[in-house]
Amino acid sequence: MTRARTDAVVEEDRTSWLVFSLGPNQLAVDLGRVVAIQEGRDIFPVPLVSPRVLGVTYWRDQALPVLKPEVLSEALGQGEGGLRRAQPSGTSSRLELLGVMEWEGDYLGILFDRIERVVRGAEIEETGEDELPTPRSDLVKPWGRYRRRALYRLNLERILEQVREGG
Repeated sequence: MTRARTDAVVEEDRTSWLVFSLGPNQLAVDLGRVVAIQEGRDIFPVPLVSPRVLGVTYWRDQALPVLKPEVLSEALGQGEGGLRRAQPSGTSSRLELLGVMEWEGDYLGILFDRIERVVRGAEIEETGEDELPTPRSDLVKPWGRYRRRALYRLNLERILEQVREGG
């Protein structure tokens, strides 16, 4: 292992991660990228936006695009994965929490079921990528296991890139 790689692993172990559930999936995001978590937000459909965007909600007096939950489930190779699709314009859904995520000044809302826990990277049981189901896209990255369940990291940079590009 090179020194640069060793430094990256040590930093990852020290970083706090928000572990959350989306249907049967367990995902993690660097806690430093989580700006807010809110309940029960109205989501309004918007024409001519990326097909990955469910709609927008209002956060801090600005429109916040909200990622379709199916995008992450499909990235994990599970289709809708048993999710009841979040509905625009405030109708009820199983996905009750909205995480506001930030990457280099861009913000995106991500819906999820529940927060599992905030953990340090050192608490994650790292496994080889071969031991976890391979994602269908680079929006999520295999990481390891947390409480014996497969855990994937969000690739916020790539997710926001695809939302901006309309892909």
